[in-house]
Amino acid sequence: MTAAVQPSHVPDALVVEFDMYATLGLATDYHGTWLGLRGGPDVVWTSQNEGHWIATNPAIFDEIYQDPGLFSSSTIILPESHGEAHNLIPTTMDPPEHQPYRMILNRLMAPAVIQTISDSVRQVTIELVDALVPHGECEFTVDFAQQLPLHVFMSLMALPKEDIGKVKYWSDQTTHPDGSMSFEDALKHLYDYLEPYIRERRQNPGDDFVSQLVTAQVNDRRVTDDEARHLSVQLLIAGVDTVVNFLSHAFLRLAREPELRRTIASGEQSIDVAAEKLLASVPLVTIGRRVMRDVDFHGAPLKAGDMIAIPTPLCANYLRHEGEGVAALRSHLTFGSGVHQCPGRHLARMEAEIVLEEWLKRIPEFELQDPDGIRFQGGIVGVVEALPLKWSVV
Repeated sequence: MTAAVQPSHVPDALVVEFDMYATLGLATDYHGTWLGLRGGPDVVWTSQNEGHWIATNPAIFDEIYQDPGLFSSSTIILPESHGEAHNLIPTTMDPPEHQPYRMILNRLMAPAVIQTISDSVRQVTIELVDALVPHGECEFTVDFAQQLPLHVFMSLMALPKEDIGKVKYWSDQTTHPDGSMSFEDALKHLYDYLEPYIRERRQNPGDDFVSQLVTAQVNDRRVTDDEARHLSVQLLIAGVDTVVNFLSHAFLRLAREPELRRTIASGEQSIDVAAEKLLASVPLVTIGRRVMRDVDFHGAPLKAGDMIAIPTPLCANYLRHEGEGVAALRSHLTFGSGVHQCPGRHLARMEAEIVLEEWLKRIPEFELQDPDGIRFQGGIVGVVEALPLKWSVV
């Protein structure tokens, strides 16, 4: 990634060299390295990835999320040159233009809709775990975390299961690239992959997500082919990436903290509360906003056109409301906030709860095969590269 020359308006006291893709500490301590930015200035600047600001205090994140007039979603991917190529809807739209497109996603991912697939998600979960139990070990990321969410989402979109591998690869190159493909090429592969399905579902719509996207109405008209393509790619990237990586981070924590795991397995802590607390403890997504006018923001002299990152990994275990009720437990920032709060959060919660329940029924005790060998990858979404687990077979 290209480093930028420090602009004249950026004071030396606010400069911190931090590369969200490649800072050394991210590989061995992902959340700890991000959390190392807390406690200093609320906003810092880095020359990495073409130069951008980083909000470091979770208490100010809502100000960014909820002020699209000052912090625009027109570019959300860092570096900015990648963000300009991203151009997906509705994530790169501001109110009020984004609203009719967001309503489409809200309807697709509504709690009532998600509840209708919970039995099938549970069945897939049970089958996957039952197949692993007799082996006494697995590489959790590949053998489970990538399997369940990908199977669920490909089913929801009525796409062939045998395509999971290539779709996951292309999606990965947009959120945590390994250098094997450009950001633009990865998006093009996803667009080209979905194009024939979009055309076919226009002619023969079913009840799958792609059909519902291509037949949706926006401002009293049907969505265009281009809009359907952008909506479908956005949904696919989100669906095959974030839950996969949440599960790996969550089970890494459960493997490292046996008392926490036993509290959940015994029922001392309910599954829904446990899932919510795990979600709060391992936020993974770092996106950006484009600054729309000059402003002094918490001591940082932002200029129109600057980019500012909003790293949710800095919000690990941060709750905006105190207490133990549902509102307090769900006041974390793992799913973001404001008009672009993750529409897939209901699906993510359902999958997390089912996985905790069914895995811990069958494999309540497990540990890391190599406690010192865990490695992470930075990016728009933080990744556990591999998670080898082992357990005793009775």
